[in-house]
Amino acid sequence: MAARQRQARTALVAAIIGLVVAKALLSEVTLAANFACPRGISKTTLRPVSMATPPRIQMGAESGSGGFQIEETKDNSQIMAAAICFVFGLLFFPIFKGFNCGLILAVLGYTLTNGTASDALGKNESGKEFAEPVSKFGELLLKAGDSGVKTVNWAAKKVEDLQ
Repeated sequence: MAARQRQARTALVAAIIGLVVAKALLSEVTLAANFACPRGISKTTLRPVSMATPPRIQMGAESGSGGFQIEETKDNSQIMAAAICFVFGLLFFPIFKGFNCGLILAVLGYTLTNGTASDALGKNESGKEFAEPVSKFGELLLKAGDSGVKTVNWAAKKVEDLQ
């Protein structure tokens, strides 16, 4: 009898988790549909919109000002690592991808590269064994952020050379 109750509870929990995931995916799809077509496709709601064309002015950098460059500092590498984590959460994280997941991963990536997460785990008695792997992962993310900064600078230099 206890095995049946456990099995029934497991099935109920799995159904609830499935409904929560389905609701999250459905809300994400409806949000995307509302963003893409906010007024619907009804012919009565669509109105022609007249827009003034912007003036065509050739914009250029002043001579000698150089191109877009990011300083290769530790702070900029930490911010770039957070940006990489945000893009990963926004686009590539399976099942729960989305803007909120991107923000959560960006904050997590920033705290990992900052060293705050490993310090907090080191102070906690049950998390001391995880402090060293977390700090190593933070260093790995910091290297990825540094590579991201160097890639942006390289791309900006190539664009400047092509102009």
